[in-house]
Amino acid sequence: MAVLKCEDGGENGGTVFYKQIFTLKAYTLRAILIASTVILFLGYDQGIISGAILFIREELNFSEVQTEIAIGVLNIAAAFGGLLPSLFIPAYGSIWTIFIAVVIYTLGMTLIATSFNFTIVMIGRIITGVGVGLGFTSGALYGVEIAPANDRGAVTSFIEVAINAGLFMGYLSALALFGLPSEYNWRLMMGAPVPPSLWLLYLLRTLPESPRWLVSKGKAQEAREMLLATCQEAEVDGTLRDIQETQDLEQAEDDSWKKMLFDASVPVRHAVYIALLVVFFQQATGSEALVMYIPEILKDDGVESESIKLAAAAYVGLVKTLGVFFGLALIDNPNWGRRPLLLSSIAGVGISQALLASSFVMPTKGLAIGVAGVAITGFAGSFSFGMGPVTWVIAGEIFPRSQRSNGLSLCMFANRFTSGVVAATFLSMKTIMTPPGIFGFYTAVTALFFYLAHRYVPETKGLSLERIQKVLGSSAAFEDDLVGLMEAHAAEEAAPP
Repeated sequence: MAVLKCEDGGENGGTVFYKQIFTLKAYTLRAILIASTVILFLGYDQGIISGAILFIREELNFSEVQTEIAIGVLNIAAAFGGLLPSLFIPAYGSIWTIFIAVVIYTLGMTLIATSFNFTIVMIGRIITGVGVGLGFTSGALYGVEIAPANDRGAVTSFIEVAINAGLFMGYLSALALFGLPSEYNWRLMMGAPVPPSLWLLYLLRTLPESPRWLVSKGKAQEAREMLLATCQEAEVDGTLRDIQETQDLEQAEDDSWKKMLFDASVPVRHAVYIALLVVFFQQATGSEALVMYIPEILKDDGVESESIKLAAAAYVGLVKTLGVFFGLALIDNPNWGRRPLLLSSIAGVGISQALLASSFVMPTKGLAIGVAGVAITGFAGSFSFGMGPVTWVIAGEIFPRSQRSNGLSLCMFANRFTSGVVAATFLSMKTIMTPPGIFGFYTAVTALFFYLAHRYVPETKGLSLERIQKVLGSSAAFEDDLVGLMEAHAAEEAAPP
């Protein structure tokens, strides 16, 4: 994947998120915002389903197992949908691929909103999941390809912003509609994104394809016009040459899935290990259980009012949204960076999970609810400032150019599949292990994540993508001190010439 190099600073510029966003041209920012709306749909589903499922379960007589499967299957379908861009984008381009994803999503949500039994809900959730997964990966790749290189970190981080904005909107929609009669309030909740998705289809047709795709189709003049709209005019011809040269190099390289998974070079193999570690544990620590089952968790702590449960969910959505902006302000800060944010976040999540586990055995209902509130707030905030945005920044910059598209698709698959399994087993595991037992288990998983991240996830802030690959390839064994090697190279690159 060729990332636009429209301004000086390299692909890992070190400019903080807000400065990066405001230095984007209006044309570029508009394109990224529109393309990222499909990622927002994933967050909306996570938020709305936590409220809608209360009424779907009652109206359609779902069992506990049917309930958790209906919730989790969307993310499992999204995992497989996330593998499809490598089939669609080379032929149709990113914009048409996102367009197809939105059509699939709209059909799925319409089917869910009009369903009358478990089977139809499941079919709708699977269709919606495929659309979300296809759009998620395609939108992320499009944003990276059209953004100037020194704004890459901000654009990659925008994935988490979009997810949390959608999550908050989903919680608010559930809170606003829950007071309506239960036979159709959940239908309105699930059908609410259909009109915006139709408007999005129109907006997508106003966006240009990425310069890289245009060059691959022999449309160099159109690519140049696109660059004029997104880059400084003096940089356009040089950037176009870079894209053409990069594509020549990529054609000479083996960028197949087989090469990445079974015959990868040392840098690619290490990149796969690191990326899969962070995207898997981001969900294996139980974050989806808290996001999607807040009403159920609060019920176990003694909260009976449905309105209070949904209001608490909306509050969590607000905390998560604010938390991700806090993390983005620090991710390129010279005193912080990816690794410290990630480790601090994991520690905060683990402490919050342990506190939540203890809330279920508190001697009084009031104390249990109070402790649960503190724990859930701590969990949401801690996750969003580190584990949320840092995961996707690492996944976006750890892979070499020739395998970045496949690498991001693989990360999307692992992340969404793990998320789906967590969501689809939470209620059953809670019944078997008891509420304090299940969150005690997630606390242990988080502790393991902290150890592995501390041992193997290096700091990549301040390093060019080429230097990252050099470090990843400097040692044949993953068990060697890649963290220390990366720190040494960062100090070398930061040293004055």
